Amino acid sequence: MFTRIIIPLAIVLIFSGCAFAPQAVLLKPDVNIRSGNIGSNKPIILNVIDERTKTTLGTRAPNMGADLTIEGDIVETVSDSLSKGLLAQGFQITKSANKGTTKLTELRVELRALEYRVITGFWSGTLKTESAMKGICIVDLLRPYEKLYRGAHEENILIIQTAASNNIYVNIALS
Repeated sequence: MFTRIIIPLAIVLIFSGCAFAPQAVLLKPDVNIRSGNIGSNKPIILNVIDERTKTTLGTRAPNMGADLTIEGDIVETVSDSLSKGLLAQGFQITKSANKGTTKLTELRVELRALEYRVITGFWSGTLKTESAMKGICIVDLLRPYEKLYRGAHEENILIIQTAASNNIYVNIALS
């Protein structure tokens, strides 16, 4: 009787210990854009801003455990991925307006959310990763286009996830 209780309890304690080890997610968003010439070599300013309400993604276990953070600079990572997509579409990324250009074109991307949650269930849990980014096109101080884009991924899980798994789940939601 004693071993029936101790062995399962030991297994639970071993796996739950992983939840208290800090972990950082390596972001590598995948931007799938077909090459084209929509931009016609026009210069565009890319401005990515982190407007998330918190810098952590969430905790590794339901309502407890170590914080899940981001490795590196999220603004730089998202800017690099978006730049590759814009270049594939024929735009030229620039830092400022060209002299003699009458119209200033800017793509402003606001990172609104990037979250990681584990929700407990009866036998298993549900892992949810969600992201929200707002894209704003600014032409000569006018905003002809604004749209909020959301990404999400949901997975049923039995144990605390590894760093490699968390990298995959968060990047799916961000991409």
